[in-house]
Amino acid sequence: MMDEDKTKAQLIAELVELRRRNTALEATSAECQAAKAALRENEQRLELALRGANLGVWDLNVQNGEIIVNRRATETLGYAPDEIEPSLRWWDERTHPDDLLRLREAWQGHITGKTPFYECEYRLRKKTGEWKWVLDRGKVVEWDQQQQPLRATGTNLDITERKQIEEALQKLNRELALLNNASQAFNSSLELDVVLVSLLEEVRPLLGVIGASVWLIDPETGELVCRQASGAHRITLAGWRLPSDVGIIGWVTRHGESLIVSDVQGTRAISKRLRTSWI
Repeated sequence: MMDEDKTKAQLIAELVELRRRNTALEATSAECQAAKAALRENEQRLELALRGANLGVWDLNVQNGEIIVNRRATETLGYAPDEIEPSLRWWDERTHPDDLLRLREAWQGHITGKTPFYECEYRLRKKTGEWKWVLDRGKVVEWDQQQQPLRATGTNLDITERKQIEEALQKLNRELALLNNASQAFNSSLELDVVLVSLLEEVRPLLGVIGASVWLIDPETGELVCRQASGAHRITLAGWRLPSDVGIIGWVTRHGESLIVSDVQGTRAISKRLRTSWI
């Protein structure tokens, strides 16, 4: 009888212990679920914050070149996530050749301890072929025992609009400098040729052209006369006379309007006239 009572007591004790453990497991499970939900919520908030800041995020395995980026980083270049290869080589191939050296120097400066962070502005080619300016920032977060970088993380920001504004301001400053120099040229000399030479020398780099010239109409003959020129063919062009119906200058003379030809080589007739008349 005592053994039977003892067995019952043991069973009851074990049942109580099982219920206690089950309650503890349920509590732990609830805590885990709550933690997972909080983690998901934080991830969503972070993603929204990154999107609001227009930031892409990258995570680089320095040893094998594997790089993982978020959706925003791919959207900036017009790619879907499944079109991106998770390799540093893939990104290097889409980096502007003129910017690669500067980018690598910035990275070397960081991993050798010269800078606390990696930071570089460079251009990436979009899927459409256009170039996007990005600001890349990052930091090595894991090192091995030999102090070699293992893992780095960072962000990239689309700064194309800012670069366009900077470029517009630089152009405006160049134009203001041209006007200032022109004013000085007029004040320093009353000779038309001296003023024209000064203006042409200023205009040529401003427009990014290899030559510039000023043509006037001879009131007696109606011909076009090159009064002054700047660039490689300056001496050849100076004093040239052409009929007023020839070439680009002739067209402008006849119509009294400005004319911009972005690619003269793309127009066969213009290209032929250029080779024969240097205009």
